[in-house]
Amino acid sequence: MKKMFLLAGICLVLVSCKNDENDIPENGFKSECKVSCLLTTTGDNPQSFPVYNVPFVFKYEFVNNTITLSTDMLGLSLNNKLSFVSDPVNFIGATYSEGMALKFEVPSINTRMNGVYDSSYNITDLECLFTDIYYCPDSWRNNNPRPLGDMVIMDCEIGDEYILRTFPLIAGYRGTSITSFAMGGKEQSYMSDVPLYAVAIDPNTNKAEVGLYNAKFAEPMPQLTMYLRGLDVEYTVEGYKICAPEEGVVPLVGNDLIPYPDYIFNNFELVCKGEKLTDINVDFQVAGRFNGRFNGSFTSVAY
Repeated sequence: MKKMFLLAGICLVLVSCKNDENDIPENGFKSECKVSCLLTTTGDNPQSFPVYNVPFVFKYEFVNNTITLSTDMLGLSLNNKLSFVSDPVNFIGATYSEGMALKFEVPSINTRMNGVYDSSYNITDLECLFTDIYYCPDSWRNNNPRPLGDMVIMDCEIGDEYILRTFPLIAGYRGTSITSFAMGGKEQSYMSDVPLYAVAIDPNTNKAEVGLYNAKFAEPMPQLTMYLRGLDVEYTVEGYKICAPEEGVVPLVGNDLIPYPDYIFNNFELVCKGEKLTDINVDFQVAGRFNGRFNGSFTSVAY
């Protein structure tokens, strides 16, 4: 199997959105994206839960620069499915050397619960960024943002009961890592801006794998690619976190995924939180001596 877990996951991202030849707007196009959503209840005891593979449909009409957003299957509970079709709204588009980005806002949307109009679940303050620019591992396009598919970054309120935020099950995060350690009797630190953290969440097992590309904790150390498997996923009111078990996790390195106990991760905690769920903070300890922190984002496009 070797690297196939992460690479297969990235392939899922590539086909997460599809163009639909039916009902295509004149002078535009239609795209359906399967999106993972984090729903957070409001009130005195808020809780969060994920909803996977929600089909959102985007219809673009370029003459008037408008977009329409719809879905017919947003599950708020086992027996309650929310559906809606927004009015056309204007979008702001931009093209980059790496790809494109479209941003739009919808003040309010009427909704139906199980096919019946229900204003108590109307959507308000929806913001969405639709882009094909995000990071991926260095075996895919050299760690740079490239047009690989479509990513939906969206948040809104649903009535007075829920806050919705989308998040990717598979993505790469570029950023900066800082590691502190003792060497020669002195406390030292090392900073690097080349790491990429590839995260793959399995919704069926609630486990995750994280690939650390270009990992380096000190100047004399060579850059390594490490894979951490069997990590626990927990969804929180703030977002979600991915953690190693109490006993730590031994990384797998190289093309043959050889266990490397000399660089055991004594602890590892990845936290994704905020309104957009685009950024992560990672705290870790390696081999009992390297204490590190990584901050990164999965896209270079400003929301």
